[in-house]
Amino acid sequence: MAVESLPNELIDCILDNLSSDKNVLSNCSLVEKAWVLPSQCRIFEKLGLNGHGDSLVKTEWLIAIFDEKPHLALGVQLLNLWSFNNVEGPEKEKLHARIAAGVIQRLSKVETIEFDYVCWPTLYPLLKTALSDAFQAHSLTRIAITGCSFHTFADLASLLSHATYLKGLTIRLLNCDGRNEPTASDFAIPRSIKLDEFATDDTDTLTPWFKEELCSIAIQDLRFLRMRIFGRNPTTIYQSVALIVWHAGLTLTKLELEYQNGPGDSGLIHLGLLPNLDSFVLDICKSRAGTDILIPWIRSFFEPLLNLDRHTHPLRHFTLVMTAHSSEPDTAQWELEWDHAVLNRLFAQPVFAPLELVTIVVKGSNRLLIPTEILGWKLPFLKGSPKLKVDLQPWRD
Repeated sequence: MAVESLPNELIDCILDNLSSDKNVLSNCSLVEKAWVLPSQCRIFEKLGLNGHGDSLVKTEWLIAIFDEKPHLALGVQLLNLWSFNNVEGPEKEKLHARIAAGVIQRLSKVETIEFDYVCWPTLYPLLKTALSDAFQAHSLTRIAITGCSFHTFADLASLLSHATYLKGLTIRLLNCDGRNEPTASDFAIPRSIKLDEFATDDTDTLTPWFKEELCSIAIQDLRFLRMRIFGRNPTTIYQSVALIVWHAGLTLTKLELEYQNGPGDSGLIHLGLLPNLDSFVLDICKSRAGTDILIPWIRSFFEPLLNLDRHTHPLRHFTLVMTAHSSEPDTAQWELEWDHAVLNRLFAQPVFAPLELVTIVVKGSNRLLIPTEILGWKLPFLKGSPKLKVDLQPWRD
């Protein structure tokens, strides 16, 4: 007796929930004919190329597969390159580069490219050319660069200038041997690449470029901004962070700031500069400052809004991430630290009427024992309402 096939919409729904397990997807492709193509497309949706020797056979196999079934190459949406760092000698690196370039040249619908620990100066020209061409694809809208090395900053800027349809950019742990400003010939049209999303922990490196007249990237239309803030010269870094916030302030709807050097100068960044902000995450769990400094500083983000006469701010979600330094419940300590009730006094103001959720994330040891009722008692405006959520989490680096 023949079994009636499931509707394609239901098959897609099932496979979407299994998309993280390629072995399961491979088994799904054997169910029946209707499952073959959608299962295979999800298997190749995210593609990783490894610069080490143990991946060489797999990379060669990909070329054969894509030549036999070009539709699978068209289904690749995310391309990840990692560990192309010339640690296995020039001959093997040259072979890796040639085969990887062959795979990349067969991809034409990639939406996201990720570089993880790629050493750009040691890449062979053939692979550099293939990647530069891939950056120009109309489909490419997101780039993430983590732990990568460039000979000069101009090399990175020139590479990014190829991505003329870019909307989301993440740059972390950048290593540039020299500053060297790019020349006009290195760029697309100034400010022609208009980002919607930007995340970085290299603010002090990127900000001078954003200020250049010839910079191909525009940040004044950002909707989402995430910055991890640390470094040897906090004052300079805080000023760089503030400059990016100032430029993007009118359009930002989501802002995430993680401070690792303690708080910056009060007043450099505040919600008065962000008239359309919907979500704000303030992470101070790695800050070494005491609460006598942190509480007034937290207040400084919000207090300028109290001058909005008969107006409300659109902020709906605020998350504060902080640390508990002891696994033992010290009621007196927590009562002392929250004696100012900074959040309660602020969020009870009419300007914050749209506020829907305040989340306080407290990180500590695996035996974290924090008297959460103290937080509620110190925040009576929020206590007992769905607006307050306290999340206790074990510490993870």
